[in-house]
Amino acid sequence: RDTEKKAVKKTAKPSPAAEKAAEPGVGKGLVGLAFSGGGIRSATFNLGIAQALYRRGIIDHVDYLSTVSGGGYLGASLSTIMRQGGEFPFPHVESPNEPAYVEWLRNNSNYLATRGFIDYVRLFAILLRGILINLLVLLPPLLIASVLFSLYYGGDPGFMKKGLLNQWLLHGFDWRDVFQMTPYVALAVIGWYIAFPVFVRSFKVVKRKVALSEGSDSTVKFRDKFELSFAFTLLLLAGIAMIEIFPIIIHFFHEFRRSTQIADVWTSIASGGSIAALVAADKMLRKFGKFGKQVMSTLIGLLGLLLPLLIVLYVTEALVYGNFRFSFFDAGYSLLGLSGEAITVLLLAVATWLFCWLFVDINFTSIHGVYRDRLASAFLVTKNRDSGRVEIEKDVNLDEICQPGSRAPYHLINVALNLQGSKDPRLRERKSDFFFFSKYCYGGER
Repeated sequence: RDTEKKAVKKTAKPSPAAEKAAEPGVGKGLVGLAFSGGGIRSATFNLGIAQALYRRGIIDHVDYLSTVSGGGYLGASLSTIMRQGGEFPFPHVESPNEPAYVEWLRNNSNYLATRGFIDYVRLFAILLRGILINLLVLLPPLLIASVLFSLYYGGDPGFMKKGLLNQWLLHGFDWRDVFQMTPYVALAVIGWYIAFPVFVRSFKVVKRKVALSEGSDSTVKFRDKFELSFAFTLLLLAGIAMIEIFPIIIHFFHEFRRSTQIADVWTSIASGGSIAALVAADKMLRKFGKFGKQVMSTLIGLLGLLLPLLIVLYVTEALVYGNFRFSFFDAGYSLLGLSGEAITVLLLAVATWLFCWLFVDINFTSIHGVYRDRLASAFLVTKNRDSGRVEIEKDVNLDEICQPGSRAPYHLINVALNLQGSKDPRLRERKSDFFFFSKYCYGGER
């Protein structure tokens, strides 16, 4: 706010009266109007509020307009149309002939699909495009993991489970070959848990010395780190168990593909189902209550993991059992213990990573761009000076609104700044913070 005050002072004439007028305060007779959020329904509700205020002659006395979300649709429209002067563009009249701007808003209320069926198809195609391009970001580590798994389980040099899957292929599946490290790690974890009281007594003096060296009598931090070790050891055990159980999944996946000719059809259906679930997740979740949403969110999350898992399964199975049909190298080629097929997969991973690094931006692959453009087409409009017809306005920057002579209020655009990685406990639940934009200033409290 201090920055905004300074900016307002710079734009005013350098006189004491102008500087005094630039200072906001309740004694200045300033009026603020807030448009609440809630999508297109909120924009419609706020339109009715603004029309009622205009009818009573109040809207012209509003100095500040604060908007968020759906309220910003209407607020942006007001600021755009009135930026160079002019009357309130959306008056309510009891007549069959509505004002041009009101008629435009009514005709574009279904702003996401103004052309009907083809626009719905376009939305689905854009969602699908975003999922596939974002999947490319995950593809390099998935391909590298597949090569490592094929080396670990497939019989190439230097790995503990050398040839495990090949042994199963020759001699049949044997449960005794599955868990080799997991039992020992499990015993170590159990021992660590049981030994906890012993360590507590033994480390009492150590904890006190560490706390004093940090200038504090508290041992809370030390205890916190010590107890976190239980979580890390449990995760270690789960990770090793998953690594050792993964060849079972690969083995049965191979047997499944070999035993039926339509295995690839079923896996394609599963892949398509996971993609469809991600596309329809938002609408599906709206139909459930609180508990149902939690259950469905978990199921959709698991379906979202299905496609990456299938990629790893397909590539690993193809490398181990010799079903990989694409290679940059001749049959039998190897380098540093890697087959030509494995090198091909690694090259594809590097090429995909370079492509994503150079060209992929998730801000452009999501539906955000279409949503923004459709909203702009519905609300950022102007009148053609020659024909008098309403048409879509060019992009309007914030520094272009509230020009001299404009009767539009000073616009404050409130947004949520996404802060999923913040460690601030005040932001832990909502994972975002308040942020605002205006003509002369932008920022937040933190």
